[in-house]
Amino acid sequence: MADIRDITMDSRRCVKDTVFFAFPPMGHGRSGDLFIEDAISRGSRTVVCARSKNTENLARRYPDVRFLFRKSPQEEFSRRAARICGNPQQKLRIIGITGTDGKTTTAFFLYTLLKNLGIKAGILSTVYLDDGSGITDSPYRQSTPEADVLFPFLSRCARNGVDTVVLEATSHALSPRTARLGPVVFEGAVYTTISSEHLDFHGSLQAYVGDKLNLARRTRKGGFVLSPSDGTYNDMIRQACPQAVFDTYTASSVRVLRRDLESTVIGAGDGKEVMFPYGEDVFLQNAVGALRAASLISGRELGIGELSGIARVKGRMQVIRTGRGLFVIDFAHTADAYERLMRFVTAAEKGRKICAVVSSGGQRDIGKRAMMGTICARYCSVIIITSEDPRDEGFSPVAADILEGIGDCPARVLQIPDRTEAIRTAVKLSDARTVTLLLGKGHEKTIEFQGGKKVPWDEEAVLQEALSRWE
Repeated sequence: MADIRDITMDSRRCVKDTVFFAFPPMGHGRSGDLFIEDAISRGSRTVVCARSKNTENLARRYPDVRFLFRKSPQEEFSRRAARICGNPQQKLRIIGITGTDGKTTTAFFLYTLLKNLGIKAGILSTVYLDDGSGITDSPYRQSTPEADVLFPFLSRCARNGVDTVVLEATSHALSPRTARLGPVVFEGAVYTTISSEHLDFHGSLQAYVGDKLNLARRTRKGGFVLSPSDGTYNDMIRQACPQAVFDTYTASSVRVLRRDLESTVIGAGDGKEVMFPYGEDVFLQNAVGALRAASLISGRELGIGELSGIARVKGRMQVIRTGRGLFVIDFAHTADAYERLMRFVTAAEKGRKICAVVSSGGQRDIGKRAMMGTICARYCSVIIITSEDPRDEGFSPVAADILEGIGDCPARVLQIPDRTEAIRTAVKLSDARTVTLLLGKGHEKTIEFQGGKKVPWDEEAVLQEALSRWE
């Protein structure tokens, strides 16, 4: 296949001489075998796929098409994507960020610190993209996109003179089942908290953690691997990277002077104070991890004062103060994130009641929903269950799972499938003593409905429109 110039896993993108890769089914995805004939009809004359009775029959049916059987078409796809782009990963220093929560903020903090140090840095995260030509919102729904998107991005970074790329490495991308990261060897790795997520894909917590460990395994000899000091899986991470230097970090090393819902004032030494733009402690922990990584990358011992001026990440603990109380837009979508956020808000805003607009993605990680409901029941006086990304599962099954966790509690519980109406209702029920949490969408620009239909969405704009009705 040395003559390959264009590859795709999407049959709709096939033209003459495009090589079509048919991936086996993963999670809720459909088998690529179902699209082989569509790819052929559009001009593809080479198909890479796993061997099965179906693909062998197709090979006999289309004798003029070259069928290449591979144990893992995904691995082949990643290698080819990298090769077509000139193996850009070999020209860059790539830092992987992984964990259950906190990847996006940690990645952005590290990117910002490197830029402030004069290092030409790039980033590809859930929210942001910079290939060396300037930071923009990421256009991709996947935090770590497929190889035919990832390696062209890395190629642009190399062409634009980027030295270091900060890359969110999701559990899906680290799994050999997708092999999205393919031939990438990491200069360093930063772990955030690891709890439980995406078990619909991984099958078990053990498999999920095992795939997360692949980031440590794929860190180069002499590189670094960092993890929170209280990390549940630190011993396993350490054992996974005997070739790298393992270290831990903690927010408790930082002298906190004052804290509120929106910010933390920290002592930077010599009587100086630094305002960090988040109140919740986990964000400061993410920043400390990024600071430690920046020190190792730059070869300089960096103090906490380097956090001065760091900007906020859109959709992450975004506080809006109004006459009708406080509103918080946050991407929290796991039980652990719910617990940390609601516990913090309860402590920081004593005497205020909490109203939460909540949901969970359809066809994704069903097991977490009841626990999310239980946590809402523990902290909230009003719980509004709405839609996040209902997909083909629809609203009702998701709501039923959350309600099971809520059980009998004194909170007022409403079910409003339309997210716009749910937010309007939350605003209507709020007052000066309320903190209203809008959870699960954060920065996201679409809501996904049945049949893959995606409707444009802007959580902040919808909130502002709802607020304007009461001004």
